[in-house]
Amino acid sequence: MRETLLNFLACPNCGSELIRLERVEVIRDEIVSGVLTCIGCLSRFPIVSGIPSMLPNNYSKIEMDTSNLSIASSVDFIQQSEMIFRDNHAAVYDSLSAAQAQLEIDFVLDELKLNPPKRYNILDLGCGTGRSLLPLVSYAETLIGVDFSLESLYLLKSKLDAAGVPGNVHLIHGDAAHPPLRNSLFEMITCVQLLQSFPDIDTRLAVLKQVRRLAHPQARFVLSMFYYSLLKKMRAKDIKDPAQDVYEREGLHLGTLYYHNYTSQEITSLLRQSGFRVLKKRGVNTPLTRRYGLVGAKIEKLLKWSGVFTPISHWMVVSAILQNNSAS
Repeated sequence: MRETLLNFLACPNCGSELIRLERVEVIRDEIVSGVLTCIGCLSRFPIVSGIPSMLPNNYSKIEMDTSNLSIASSVDFIQQSEMIFRDNHAAVYDSLSAAQAQLEIDFVLDELKLNPPKRYNILDLGCGTGRSLLPLVSYAETLIGVDFSLESLYLLKSKLDAAGVPGNVHLIHGDAAHPPLRNSLFEMITCVQLLQSFPDIDTRLAVLKQVRRLAHPQARFVLSMFYYSLLKKMRAKDIKDPAQDVYEREGLHLGTLYYHNYTSQEITSLLRQSGFRVLKKRGVNTPLTRRYGLVGAKIEKLLKWSGVFTPISHWMVVSAILQNNSAS
C-alpha cells in the first residue's frame, strides 16, 4: 500500500474519512505492514503484506462445513462459503479460457469509452486476481481494486510487482456491499462477474447503491454478469450434473459457488432502482467462442453491435451512467 491511498479511504463501519496510519513498516516506499485506525469509531484494520484488510465488523473468516450448502442457505453463509472457496482456489481463478476472458474484457473496455491520453480514477469492484484490473492500468490516474478474497489479492499483487506497475495502483481487501472508499471519486467503475454471486435482491441492490455512492457525477459504470439467455433456458432442461453447469436461473456451481442468471429486464430494473440509466446491453461469450476459441471470439467481437448473438450468450455486458448525467 502507498500512503496516497489514504486520500480515497473511508471506514466501512461508520463511513468516517478520518483514517490514521499507525505502526508502519515501509520497504521501498511501500507500506508493507501497519494498522489503519478509524478516528470516528476506532475500528482497526491491519495492513498485511502491503494490502489493507478493511472488511466490515460483521465479516470474519471462519472454519465452515459447506457440505450442506444449498441455495436456501443464509446470505451470510453463502458469501462466507464463497470467500473461503476463492481463497483456497486463487491459483486457478484465472482458469477461464483465454478467448472467453479476453472477449469479455474487450467488451468492457469498449463500453468504458476510455479516451487516452486522458487518465481516470478507476475502481474495479470484485477485482479477483486481476483479469479485469490489469488492462486498466495504462488508463488510470489512480486505480483501486477491491475484493473479499485476500489470497486472490496476494496473487494479483505479485503480478503487479512482477510487471513493475507504478504506485498509483492500490488493492484493498474489502466487501462490495461495504466498500471502504469515499464518495463520488471514481470516473470509471467496473464490476466484472460479481453481481451474479449475491443470493438475494437486497444485497444486489446494496452493492449497486454503493457503486452509485462512489461514482463521480459524470462516471461511467460497466458490469458483466451471467445472463439468462434463450440458450440457457433451453439447455437447463437437459442438465446432467447441475453442480457443473450454470444454466438454471440460480444454483450452486461446483456445489459451492452460488450463481444467479440475470434477465435483461431484471438488470435494467436493479440499475434504475440504484440511480443508474442503462446505455447498452450486449450478449457475450457464445458457443461460437467456446467452440472455436480466438477465431470465434473475433467473429463475435466483429458482430458485437448487431446484437445477433444476444439470445445465445452466456454473459451480458452492460454500460450505465447516473440518471442525472446527460452524457451517452
